[in-house]
Amino acid sequence: MSQAWINFAKTGNPNHSGLPEWPSYNSANTATMHFDSISVVKPQLDKELFAIIKNTDK
Repeated sequence: MSQAWINFAKTGNPNHSGLPEWPSYNSANTATMHFDSISVVKPQLDKELFAIIKNTDK
């Protein structure tokens, strides 16, 4: 995790050899790294919840 932060601060890209490929996050690709003993990239799990909250703020 530390190396991902360092790489992101230096280059804007958190990828490094100790992680699976972490694609850029955008509205179409909500790839989120789940750090654990074996880290994995998954879609943002609470994307629908944030959409509901955003729509109720109006």
